[in-house]
Amino acid sequence: MNRFAKAVFLVGLFVASAAAAPLTYTFSMLGAGTLNGNNFTATTITLQFVADSALVQDLGGGIFVTNDGLPGTFDLAGFATGTISLGGHLFNNQGNALVGINPGSDFLQIGDPSLSTYNLATTFGPIFQTTPTFISPGGLATNSGQLIITSARSLTFQVTDASVPEPASLALIGAGLAGLGALRFRRRK
Repeated sequence: MNRFAKAVFLVGLFVASAAAAPLTYTFSMLGAGTLNGNNFTATTITLQFVADSALVQDLGGGIFVTNDGLPGTFDLAGFATGTISLGGHLFNNQGNALVGINPGSDFLQIGDPSLSTYNLATTFGPIFQTTPTFISPGGLATNSGQLIITSARSLTFQVTDASVPEPASLALIGAGLAGLGALRFRRRK
């Protein structure tokens, strides 16, 4: 039974480490635009999306996309915050060294040579660009109305690890370690 318990514990650790990680994709900039028809200017804009790295798709030809319908948030510093209803996806076009937001058609693109080898499935950046490669007048659907960015500068793109250990997983690992400790203590007696 002792060997079995150790084997189960080691397999559990291996499976937990092999799981894909959620990633947070952050686009930030200084910009102007409208939210539900209300103007904002010289505002720090932060757009964040969370995606599972295992769901990133390789469409071929150096095109990578996240799954559609990502949960997202926006923060217009000192103006408004809320959620984004992204019906589309985030994308990376390695051939053109671009990354961007596509809610059905391209909304925002940022270019940088380092994006020519990136595939959206790992942490990345930050990269900085003075102006966006492209901004669409179409906007993003939010819980506060349509968010339209009319101008932007000082853009940053970064992808960070969004995983946080779940309490149940931590308790399970703790129980397993306590059990192994008890077995070892019992053997010494």
